[in-house]
Amino acid sequence: MKGMKGRFVRIFVVLLGFIFSSCSKTQVGSDEKPEIVMDRLQTKADYPENGVFGIYAYHLPVPSGSARLESWKPDVATAYLQNVAFKYNGSEAAGYDTGNGSHRPYYWPLSGSLVFAGYSPHVDESSAVTAVSFSDNISVGRPENPHIIIDFTQNAVPGEMVDLLYFTMMPKSVSKEESPVPIVFSRAMSKVSISFKDPDGYYRIRNVRLKDCINQGKFYAAVESSGWSPVLTGLSDYVLQEGISQLGDTETAMSDVLPVPQFLDGFYSTLGAGTGKGVSLAFDLLDKTDVNFYTEMEIKLFPYEDGEGNIVNASLPSRWQMGMHYTYVFTIEADPIEFDSPSVTVVAYEEETPDTI
Repeated sequence: MKGMKGRFVRIFVVLLGFIFSSCSKTQVGSDEKPEIVMDRLQTKADYPENGVFGIYAYHLPVPSGSARLESWKPDVATAYLQNVAFKYNGSEAAGYDTGNGSHRPYYWPLSGSLVFAGYSPHVDESSAVTAVSFSDNISVGRPENPHIIIDFTQNAVPGEMVDLLYFTMMPKSVSKEESPVPIVFSRAMSKVSISFKDPDGYYRIRNVRLKDCINQGKFYAAVESSGWSPVLTGLSDYVLQEGISQLGDTETAMSDVLPVPQFLDGFYSTLGAGTGKGVSLAFDLLDKTDVNFYTEMEIKLFPYEDGEGNIVNASLPSRWQMGMHYTYVFTIEADPIEFDSPSVTVVAYEEETPDTI
């Protein structure tokens, strides 16, 4: 019996050690294993208050007799955190339990360093992010380029659109001594703003829509070449305004939208998808007398050739690219109705606060 008791104690100690080691990422921390926190050091996108984002982390061990590894090494890196949620509270973000809405700490490994990647909003916090996965290679022969894969479906209602953000696998690992972890989010979406002017104040406008927009895609947040693979089925119309607005000499703005980056000129029809017409802007015009109604007027939002070999809208972009803000201003001239080629400004919108717009 004495021998049996000794064996039982040894087995119990081994099991206890296994339990504590397997839970080491979430158990109570110490000076040797402090909590992982993220710093608010974004320079490309000012992250919104109370935002919840997803984090991936890979552990790099310290090679025997040498300095720590400082960059991604696919032959030695091991998964440490897999799509866990973090949430900002003040100047720093910490682990977060999306199920019960409470703090859930994650702790540094005893040795070695971590490389991080992330995205926002977290899949549990937004229906727009439909699935998330992680791959340690983006194509055959390039295992050094890990990336997040995000399946995304934008909401077709402008007031409920989601601003997808990401940061790719860090070029340099971070140790617990360097905490809080500095992260920099970038924008994955395009942003489009549309305004109308009528110097004579003759027209009113209603039912403004962007037609045949792609609103689904796979986003690849990779170190070398982040980008989109649009889903070419099921185009959407975005209603920018339904009510009536009087136009004047100053700009009348419609609702902003955050579309999936895409070609505008019907390019996708060559791949057997879409209508082949490309993205257009449709609206109704009403004159002051309410006698004349011009319904379903439509303007192509890209350069195209007319029947006489002339290029119409030559100054317009043929695609919306990620992280760029496109502002269109249409000027309407009365009697007869004419539309000046819209003026367009294109700027990076990294400094604007991401939010549900």
